[in-house]
Amino acid sequence: MKALRFAALTLLIAFTAAGCGRGEGEQAIAAQEPAQDSYARDRAEGSRLATGVAQPVSDESGLAAAQTGPQGSDVKKKVREIVSRVGRGYASAMSAPRPMPRSEAAKRLREMGEHAVTALIALLKDTEEALRVRRVSASLLGELKGRRAVRALIVALRDTEGRIRSASAAALAAVGSEPAFDALVDALADTHKGAATAKADALAKIGHGKAIQPPLDALVDGTNVHTARALASLGSPAVPALIKALNEANTQGATAAAGALGEIADDRAVEPLVQALGKGEAEVRRAAANVLGGMGAGRAVEALIEAVTDESSKVRYAAMRALTAIGKPSVKPLSDALVVHENEWLRRQAAELLGSIGDRGALSSLEKALADPDLLVRSYAGSALTKIDRKRALEAFIRVAGSADPEVRTTAIGALASFAEDDPRPEVLINRGGGRPGQACAFAGRQGAALLREQEGRRRAHRADA
Repeated sequence: MKALRFAALTLLIAFTAAGCGRGEGEQAIAAQEPAQDSYARDRAEGSRLATGVAQPVSDESGLAAAQTGPQGSDVKKKVREIVSRVGRGYASAMSAPRPMPRSEAAKRLREMGEHAVTALIALLKDTEEALRVRRVSASLLGELKGRRAVRALIVALRDTEGRIRSASAAALAAVGSEPAFDALVDALADTHKGAATAKADALAKIGHGKAIQPPLDALVDGTNVHTARALASLGSPAVPALIKALNEANTQGATAAAGALGEIADDRAVEPLVQALGKGEAEVRRAAANVLGGMGAGRAVEALIEAVTDESSKVRYAAMRALTAIGKPSVKPLSDALVVHENEWLRRQAAELLGSIGDRGALSSLEKALADPDLLVRSYAGSALTKIDRKRALEAFIRVAGSADPEVRTTAIGALASFAEDDPRPEVLINRGGGRPGQACAFAGRQGAALLREQEGRRRAHRADA
């Protein structure tokens, strides 16, 4: 019996020694193998942290409690280390951690589970944390998605720092969460250009063409002009809100709304913009005129013609530019105004605008305007007629040179002096017009140029007064 016990003990010692030998051998082999790369180590560490703490819980308070212990602190530290490496350039020293692509960081954090989400939320909320860390945390929450991430990003839409608001809106756009739509609309008002643009972009991606009605405060406050401009990126869904702002916002907000409507170029905006031409501050009226011209809104021509007589020179010139930009649809209304409108200022501008547009449909009205009682109307009409069809203008001046009205006749004769290159014999031109050859020829030769200079001086003064 003793012999058997001794034999068993001897065998046990032999097996134990053999086992120890194998462990040492494996350790030696392991020592010769390359060390794990940083990704493998981080992955293993993430798995350890995720399984080393309590299992994820559904509510935020439970997760916060789970991170109060040493292992929870390790989670936050590990997450911050990953966040701080995202987006950096090349390491400044060999010992510095290598930069990490955002996609790789998101992959590692995803493997760490809900605890990584909680740590990111904590970093995002920490106002004493570095701004860059908070921004990256918001972006990574967008990568991880989930209801808790969305809720945290919605809260951050009202952060005191504009770049955090911008990053949070961009993250919500990446999530594509429809529950965030109403929150983005409510938080649309923003004095930070980047944040306003990011919120509008997020709405465009999440809303899928859904019309929005942001609080009017988002557009009324003149400091929030970025909001109105950002709404242009939404296109047609933003038109009702922008029309409301055009009608009800203060000067800066309404002006910005008009500009945004011009970028969208939706036909629904034409009538509200036409109405804005006749009311409100001059800046709003000018913006409306500019936008209507940019949209090529033929329906607005009559209103723009009336705006040519606006009390503000800025509005007048905006209306004239708009009519020129609209082009052919402006020709007939301008031609009619040139012939029959009682306001001599408007007749002058109509003649000049018709010359700028250069459409032959205006020739008949311009010829009639050569007999207008106002000198500058005759002058502008003559210039426009000559610009559009020089040969026809020459014939018209010859006819008018025989007018019974001395002032009209004098203007025509003076204009004929500028046609010397067409026919160097003034007496021939005057005789063809039925005038008195001796007196008319002498006038055309001696004083025609002087009259033209006088007319040009009065035209310059007229423009200066405008």
